[in-house]
Amino acid sequence: MHSLVRRFIKTAVAFLVLGLAIGTWTLVRREVFLRPPNPYEVSAHTHAILVGFVMTIGTAARIASELARTGSTAVWLRSIVVAGGLAQLAGIVLFFFTMWPRIRAAGSHIREAKGERF
Repeated sequence: MHSLVRRFIKTAVAFLVLGLAIGTWTLVRREVFLRPPNPYEVSAHTHAILVGFVMTIGTAARIASELARTGSTAVWLRSIVVAGGLAQLAGIVLFFFTMWPRIRAAGSHIREAKGERF
């Protein structure tokens, strides 16, 4: 397996574990201590689970700053949230930009000529 692929998979697993930990923490607080999660915790949890498998640095900044935002309204912290979100946007655009040429019908015209349907 390519080293880049290994790093990608390990990063995805790390973000999954982080997302599950945040989710478990908010679940226990909600059900045991009757403290519902605030929107920043929900956002951090969601980004760790749903976006963490694609992007790393932007998502890590977003998760850390979203969790820190639960107790602060500092402008610098809000700026990190926005910068992390913009990094995520740039990452997903770059991902699809580099993947687009690879999405092609390799050999499908041969299979179609044989009558195969797919």
